[in-house]
Amino acid sequence: MPLRLGQEIQALPRPLFLKRRKALLPGRRDAEIRDSATLEPLSEGCKRYARLAVAALRYCPQEKGCAMLLSADDSQLLLIDFQARLMPAIHDGRAVLDNARRLARAARLLEVPVWASEQNPAGLGGTDLELAPLCNRIVEKRSFSAAEALEPLLAPMVPRGNARSVPRHLQKAQSEPAERGTLVLAGCEAHVCLLQTALELLAQEWDVCVVTDACGSRLERNRDAAFDRLAAAGCELVTTEMVGFEWLGDCEHPRFKDWLALIK
Repeated sequence: MPLRLGQEIQALPRPLFLKRRKALLPGRRDAEIRDSATLEPLSEGCKRYARLAVAALRYCPQEKGCAMLLSADDSQLLLIDFQARLMPAIHDGRAVLDNARRLARAARLLEVPVWASEQNPAGLGGTDLELAPLCNRIVEKRSFSAAEALEPLLAPMVPRGNARSVPRHLQKAQSEPAERGTLVLAGCEAHVCLLQTALELLAQEWDVCVVTDACGSRLERNRDAAFDRLAAAGCELVTTEMVGFEWLGDCEHPRFKDWLALIK
């Protein structure tokens, strides 16, 4: 039974795996599902969890009742290279930057952590002056991908006593904050630093959403090619307003009017 379940999960293409398992297992990382499904022997709890994983993989995202919405409590916002000397060269750069500012302000309203990167700031300048104060931290990098530079900020330390493959209801209580497993990315250039960062984070088993109207490249065709590749790899493509409204959840949220002011 465990071997069959594990083979069934591993056989699915990665984009399909990422999309299907979120239907019934929100907040669970796919590495945990794979590990739980292939442990031998499995406890009864793990067996139930493995069956849920397979059910999630077979669950059709288009069916009514399948909600894969963003949650402010499970999100982190990553702003990739919104730098002073780069933005003037970006196609439709003003609109891209305006949307990045909206995202960052919304994140601060809803207590979503905001991390930013800068590519060779000595040459490309620092982060946009309006964005910088909205960031919890800004890291410098030389590599095109920001994944390695940002990695220490993204996940709290997990005590060695609890294996990540153990289902949450069987884990010991921990004092550390829960990991925010969804990374919302925006940045430039879409086909270089943004794309490489997103693909590396996806490979590290994060849930990655790319905010298309807050991403840009010097050439429109490069930006669009990046979106095609990211979608094929398993990233969710969203817009600034999708993110804001999903983080809020409903119009009764105390920050709803503040959000409306940002997008008007």
